[in-house]
Amino acid sequence: MERKEFLKKTIVSLASLSMCSDLVPNVAIASDALNKNKRKRNNANNLLSAYYLRANMYTCVPSHIREDMKWLASVGTDNVCLAVLEQDFFAAKDNITLVTEEANKWGISVYAVPSRWAGLNAGAPKVPSLFSVNNPQTWKLKKDGKPYTSNVSGVMSSVYYPETIQFFKDSIDRLFSTSGWNFKGIIWDEPKGLMDNDYSAEAVKQTGSNPGKYANLYAMRDFYSDLNRYIKNIYPDKVTNLFVYGWYDNPVISEMAKVEALDYFGADGKPWGYNDLGQKDKKVILGHGQKFIDAAKQNKKRSLFLIENFAFNKNETQMMRKRFPELLQMDINHLIYYYYGRSNKNPDNVMDVIRKYVGRFHS
Repeated sequence: MERKEFLKKTIVSLASLSMCSDLVPNVAIASDALNKNKRKRNNANNLLSAYYLRANMYTCVPSHIREDMKWLASVGTDNVCLAVLEQDFFAAKDNITLVTEEANKWGISVYAVPSRWAGLNAGAPKVPSLFSVNNPQTWKLKKDGKPYTSNVSGVMSSVYYPETIQFFKDSIDRLFSTSGWNFKGIIWDEPKGLMDNDYSAEAVKQTGSNPGKYANLYAMRDFYSDLNRYIKNIYPDKVTNLFVYGWYDNPVISEMAKVEALDYFGADGKPWGYNDLGQKDKKVILGHGQKFIDAAKQNKKRSLFLIENFAFNKNETQMMRKRFPELLQMDINHLIYYYYGRSNKNPDNVMDVIRKYVGRFHS
């Protein structure tokens, strides 16, 4: 089934159900029903969100966005999550505004996902940081003096440098003050290099030339605590989220769950268990995910999971279909899924599974 036909089928089905006594689809009535249901869902404690990554870069077709928002609303999506690159502040401002306006028409809020900022976060796409490229004095260094690098996003800056901290705070201000963006909150996606100690000049000044095993982990915990406190102090109504790789164990889970001024904490991973596909799959939610839920509760936070429904082949799509009901039995407070995640062998089949199950999250 082609994407357009898939979207049309979903919306028409919703409209038909809303009529009860009439089988003729009526999109206006469906829209009214969705908005009423949305008001009810916004009073619920749990959040259902969709990663809607790079729909605003750089070709932005308004009719496509409108179709997408109808689909997202039809399954009970509370929020769409937009990746925001450093470049977007000057190169995609109006596109982000368009997505935000169309989402808000359906009662859907919008979260910002800072992407590749200073090389310290994931998000989309996989590009180097402008800040890091232009500020080599802030680079995070290995013990041999060479910079840490990623084969997908280049160098990263050190959290020990005041310039790095100020860059993030300035960018936060732009996120929440840019006219038309109206972000409900922020999602810190996969902080990078948590366990890689930093030997840059500023890091050595603060931790010495032989830092403890977890020195950088503690520094990253404190860095995101500082940023979240900044957000809550200036923008107290904004919601803060952070998740780490689903394969992490303690002490990463226990320490990052301590990040201050954080509303939701959790992990991302595939929606199945370790051995479901005949191999040891570390980045999974079922089984391992309970540790993140427990850590969130212990630190008076709510739990979060991002389902990584991208780059699926047929077998992986079938496994998601099989195990998803178990996922919904977990005590998840914020569930995020990818809307048309990248590189799926059959994107519409993947989204058919998502459509079938995520609508049950609020029930």
